[in-house]
Amino acid sequence: MGSYECVTKRFNVALDIKRSVSNREFEVVEDDNGNILHIALTDDGNAVDLTDCRVLAIFSKSTGTSSQDSAAAEGGIEIGGNGNNEITIRLFTASFAPGMVECEVQVYSGLEQKTLITSAKFNFNCRRGILNAETIKSTDEYPLLIDLIARVELAEGVLAQLNDDTRLATDNANAAAQDANDAAQYARDCGDYALAAGNDAENAAQNANAAADSVQGADEAADRANEAADRANAAAENAEGLIIDVLPTHADFHAAGGVDPLSPADIGAQEEISATGILKGTGNGITQAISGTDFAAPSRFFASTLLALGWQAGKQTVNVNGLSSSDNGSFELAGGATLTQYDAWIKAKTNRYAQTNGSFTVQALGEIPNVDVPIEITIVG
Repeated sequence: MGSYECVTKRFNVALDIKRSVSNREFEVVEDDNGNILHIALTDDGNAVDLTDCRVLAIFSKSTGTSSQDSAAAEGGIEIGGNGNNEITIRLFTASFAPGMVECEVQVYSGLEQKTLITSAKFNFNCRRGILNAETIKSTDEYPLLIDLIARVELAEGVLAQLNDDTRLATDNANAAAQDANDAAQYARDCGDYALAAGNDAENAAQNANAAADSVQGADEAADRANEAADRANAAAENAEGLIIDVLPTHADFHAAGGVDPLSPADIGAQEEISATGILKGTGNGITQAISGTDFAAPSRFFASTLLALGWQAGKQTVNVNGLSSSDNGSFELAGGATLTQYDAWIKAKTNRYAQTNGSFTVQALGEIPNVDVPIEITIVG
């Protein structure tokens, strides 16, 4: 064998165009390109003349279907032999794949090669070679390779730990940011509560000032009335003394059958005053002054509770004995209320909705309180 001759594997196959023919099993190896199929084509044992015919070999394998063509310049198929019925196929590596491979031959003959016949099938096996793309070649550097693998695995573990630490730090930072946001919101809420409390305190101070002014006015009116009563009493005593000195006595008038001009009973004047407290003069006499009519009555204070279950359509009616529909007054959160009650009071944004004799109605413009809220009611006058 010359130095340039190729070493090949040659497989002889008997193939009939009508029926299967037993052949000796054979096997090729993946990626080998030195495999040659030598096929003798017969028809019931008679050679099939393939002169001027086009021959295709069709292969079905695990990776799909492929073909080789005698009409192609590089088709890998030659026709020859004594009966011109021998087909030599130089197997392309793409014509087989690991596993079972089926093959059949198609023959195109006649005018313009339009007549087609297909032979029976035959098959062969393909296996993977021990040396393939997945085979690790042995080298003297194996211990170094093992060390490098260990180092890579260690680096991967460190990287995974760093990723876990980074995620944990990110989660902690997000939680801290959320806590800061919550604290800021709580501070804003406290500012709102403080502002509302300041407004309530200012209103309460104004109401207290108004009540104080009313009480001071009543005290001043009472003082002036008492002074007037004192002067009237002094004048009456002086006048009585003068009259007694210059006029006849009451008995003298009656003995003479006349009317005593100094006798209240005789002249229809006011009898002796027995009233106490603040007095008033009417021009016809002096009587006791009436609170709320002749002078402003002092403020009155009541305690009540807005019940959590007493709200209907955002409103609640509170009973107040002695309240009239025209009384002027106000209501506010009672001292000693809890933080929960204070929070509910601020969010409720209450308003006096209506007032009748003996009661008034509170309206919640904000959130309906879900707890009982104590209140103090101040009526001025």
